This record gives sequence, C-alpha cells and structure tokens, in this order.
Amino acid sequence: MKSQTFPGTLEALAPIRKYLKLTAENHGFGKKASYNLQLAADELVTNIILYGYEEANRQGTVQLVTELKDKQLVVTIRDTAIPFDPHTKQLPNTLVS
Repeated sequence: MKSQTFPGTLEALAPIRKYLKLTAENHGFGKKASYNLQLAADELVTNIILYGYEEANRQGTVQLVTELKDKQLVVTIRDTAIPFDPHTKQLPNTLVS
C-alpha cells in the first residue's frame, strides 16, 4: 500500500494525474486504463475541492491510497471536506429534452 497527500486545491489536479499515471504504469497497466483512472479521479477530486473545500470556505488535503489487489489497482481517496448530503440539495425543476 502506498499513500500520497496533496493540497486540496485545483492546482493539485495535475500532480494527482501524474502520480496516478506513474502508479498505473509501474503496475503494468496500459495507457487506456491509466487514462480512465486519471479521468475518474480528476472528476472526484475536482468535486471535493470545489464543493467540499472552496464552496464551504474550508482548506484541506486530498490523500490517495493505492494498492494492488488481485491484479486490480485500488485507489482510495480520503479528504477532510464537508460530506456531501444529496438530501440538502434541491432538484432542478426543468427537464432537459
């Protein structure tokens, strides 16, 4: 198991992608799998930063824990942001057609 901590800022997204790319390559994953991992993590971490830190007027970190289990690269993302509760958000009242 390996762990790396990054600041909870948008500037950390590029180093996070680089870290995940190198981690995937070091475990023998191809370019497509590496790209998909980076894309998924980028979306998740962006939401943590924008809504859990910036919108909540907080600062914090994002920790990535990586582990190879049964030929799968497991990435756990840990943060100290405000938890998201979908019950506190109003649904849009218009449908997209």
